[in-house]
Amino acid sequence: MASRYLALSFCLLAASSATAHASPPTPADAPLVASGEPSTIIGGDEVPGCGWPNVVKLAREDGGFFCSGTLIHPSIVATAGHCALSPSGGPAFALFGDGAADPALVREIDFCMAHPDFVYAPSGIPYNNLDLAFCQLSEPVENLPIIPLAYGCDYTELQGITPVDVVGFGLDENDEIGVKRALEVNTVLFEASGEIQLTPGTCSGDSGGGVFRVAADGTKRQVGIISHRLVPEGVSLACGTPGTVSVATAAWQIAPLVEANTEFDVTPCHDIDGNWEPSLECQGVPLDPGAGDAGDYAQGCVELERSGFLDSCGPPLAVDETAPNVELVSPTDGDQFSDLTDGTHGVEFVVEADDGDGSGIALVSLSVDSADGETVTEVRAEPPYTWTVELAQGSYEVSALAEDHAGLTTQTEPVSIDVGAPMEPSTGGDSGDDETTGRSTDTDASSTGAGADDSEGGGCRVHPTNPAPAGLLLMLLFWMRRRGTLE
Repeated sequence: MASRYLALSFCLLAASSATAHASPPTPADAPLVASGEPSTIIGGDEVPGCGWPNVVKLAREDGGFFCSGTLIHPSIVATAGHCALSPSGGPAFALFGDGAADPALVREIDFCMAHPDFVYAPSGIPYNNLDLAFCQLSEPVENLPIIPLAYGCDYTELQGITPVDVVGFGLDENDEIGVKRALEVNTVLFEASGEIQLTPGTCSGDSGGGVFRVAADGTKRQVGIISHRLVPEGVSLACGTPGTVSVATAAWQIAPLVEANTEFDVTPCHDIDGNWEPSLECQGVPLDPGAGDAGDYAQGCVELERSGFLDSCGPPLAVDETAPNVELVSPTDGDQFSDLTDGTHGVEFVVEADDGDGSGIALVSLSVDSADGETVTEVRAEPPYTWTVELAQGSYEVSALAEDHAGLTTQTEPVSIDVGAPMEPSTGGDSGDDETTGRSTDTDASSTGAGADDSEGGGCRVHPTNPAPAGLLLMLLFWMRRRGTLE
């Protein structure tokens, strides 16, 4: 191989005729890639639906495809630095799918950040080994299986000349439009400094795509991000030409940049220094990501078979088999809230929850069920688990549920409360309507029956009128009898 090379970027520096979009492209929009634009890997195999689901297509504001990327966290896509710094515009959308048709799932990109030490060379000058960038999505992609970055021992123990999979949406040998393809190539050079050289196969549009390798536990890791090609003098510039070299950048180098500038952890199996420290997310890697299935990207490609907890660099995370503890501290069963403001009362609910030595509380939810069947649900992912809920007059059943990160749940027994409850019954005094309860307290015996006993279920106390004195009745009878005799 000649000692002098020409470095060629894999980024499409201009979108030739893509349909413009005023808003994020959706499956109902016009195709995102126009005929004649570069597409997939030279000599690779077309990936079936949900195959390599974490490899995505990046599009500009006008909808034109120009780079590939990999989902390394539900909210983070990794790509090449020169894609983020492209003079013709950086990524605006991440498109999920196989690329054969309109995207199955679209996410807007909030911002992208290239590695600050990346040496950007638009043409002809070799890049350094930091051709890296990440893009933060406006909305996370939930449940889609992610292949972790090769970090810590997952990278250092993978060095050597072994096969790797390259996956992207770049140019294929027939100049066909963008379809996700994968190809197994060999490593030529695997440097700890961050450069990975590969046998030919990648081409324009594959920039930012993934390079994947099998880890010690048999599952895949992303070892590289596709960067550029090295072409010796006198050798054809055509992609796939023998003697050319495909170059990728070690993907692990993007992790410190992401974690220093966002709130997201992109090393679920290690701490940022590369030490083995598995979290609950250190699992669920697709066992055969290239196989694909008939699943749906929007549903998370749930039919892909996934791993359990990973153990490539140390023992796996212990399985949590103990459900969390949860207690509804306030209110308690039978509590009444009689003061109403504008027809409601602000009831404060306090819940306590812990998971002991388990995987930790993922969320606590509060359910307030009214007598007419309506339910108010409040959810918190972090303490304090307190809510103030405005409730109208009525009776309610309240319960709380805690779920830990292992998916185990515990629910409290329901308690009953009353809002706008009646005041204690009066023992005498005024008659009339009770404004608090709306029930009649009329003392007219015709409404309850003369002599009704208040102790047997009547909600209203009856106050009968006072009878005439007994002595007066006797005198009247005596007078009437005397009057009859005289007549």
